[in-house]
Amino acid sequence: MTWETDPTHGQGPALNGITTSEPAKANVPQAESPEPPGLWLTGIGTQYPPYLSTIDKFETYVKRFYDSDNQGIKKLLEISRNTGIETRSTIRSFESGLGSNRRTPSDVSEQDALFRKAGVDLTVQACRKALREWGGSFDEITHTVGVTCTNTGNPGYDLLVAQKLQLRHDLDRTLLHGVGCAGGLAALRAAAQLACGASLRRRPARILVHALRENELSAKDFDWALHPGGLSILEGAQRSMHLSKDQLRASYEIYRTHGNSSSPTVLRVLDKLRKMGDGRENIVAAAFGPGLAIEMAMLKRCRIPQAEV
Repeated sequence: MTWETDPTHGQGPALNGITTSEPAKANVPQAESPEPPGLWLTGIGTQYPPYLSTIDKFETYVKRFYDSDNQGIKKLLEISRNTGIETRSTIRSFESGLGSNRRTPSDVSEQDALFRKAGVDLTVQACRKALREWGGSFDEITHTVGVTCTNTGNPGYDLLVAQKLQLRHDLDRTLLHGVGCAGGLAALRAAAQLACGASLRRRPARILVHALRENELSAKDFDWALHPGGLSILEGAQRSMHLSKDQLRASYEIYRTHGNSSSPTVLRVLDKLRKMGDGRENIVAAAFGPGLAIEMAMLKRCRIPQAEV
């Protein structure tokens, strides 16, 4: 995702991929409080792994390594069948990928090596999409904010991503851990804080990752980009907030086609939502992590007049 922020205008924050912050162009009198910098989300990119797995393929794979009569395995497969998720994305196919030609699962070192190659490549592809939509030069990126629940090795995968993208050597990198499925919005929050801090120091900030804006509106005035942690979460939120299924359409669609992909899922929901027609002007994004930690952002669509396109 890409962020843009301009401290000389009091607009709402920006989101996704690249955040840009331009330094203030005039001194602020000490007696006055400076206006908060404006932030804009200027690019979003997502990239799923290349293979789609069905429930049947998953069950065949599980039975290859585990006793299907085991009560725990039986329960796992039952839960899998009852989730309502039709397909899940995988980095390799169950037929010819990791572990397909042997009787034991891969070990930690193999999984780490796979993540640092395939996982980094996926991230780079998504970043390139966001950077292209932003339209700026890669060497203008001043910060990155990354998050993952898959790997905790050192150096962090964000360094490998920065190297593959050939970002500047004085890049300011931040890597979040331990925030689980709330990670997508936690990364956007961190990016917004970095952008605002840079603006107050009269320094530019173009951050590869999001932010928020508050409005006094009712729940029915928003489209909702809710982290699809499970069908009961989506249905429970819809029921308790008196929302229509249309307001949660992107969350339901991502859950149906890809399930819960942890930290980046809410960002994928946002990406999907913007491609589903004009929609409502205001958006609430919400994600949940261990604890129970909740990250929320209130966003406003940026409408470009047709004459300017």
